[in-house]
Amino acid sequence: MPRTTPPAAVSIRPADVADADALHRLCQALGRDAQLHDVRAHLQEVASEAGRCLLVAVVEGAVGGWLEVGARTALGTRPWAEVSGLVVDAPLRGLGLGRALLLAARRWAKEKGLVPLRVRTRLEREAAARFYESAGMTRRKQQWVFEIEG
Repeated sequence: MPRTTPPAAVSIRPADVADADALHRLCQALGRDAQLHDVRAHLQEVASEAGRCLLVAVVEGAVGGWLEVGARTALGTRPWAEVSGLVVDAPLRGLGLGRALLLAARRWAKEKGLVPLRVRTRLEREAAARFYESAGMTRRKQQWVFEIEG
């Protein structure tokens, strides 16, 4: 049954390898095809890089969501921060975990001198777009993404 009241205490902290099982479960909920050993390796990689951060929202001692943010650069623009993933466990959605994670990502970005903070979401994820707008973000553009394999 979904939760309807805010959790008593939510804390945001950097993820560590001990969070791998919980992050793996949340990746699967997001539709990502991640293997547990890949999640562990990714956590170790992020921890070793100053330009990336993976945060977790902890509720009543358990990981209830995560957000990954990193520094981005491109010729002719100033560096910025970009959220590459954000997920909150379904029963905890709407209780402020996503907003708390975004706020922590903004603080991290500002400390690194990375402004603005950007996030991309698929056009069909209207609920996600509404969430980001309610958190104070502004839609800047829509675009096509092309890729080639091999």
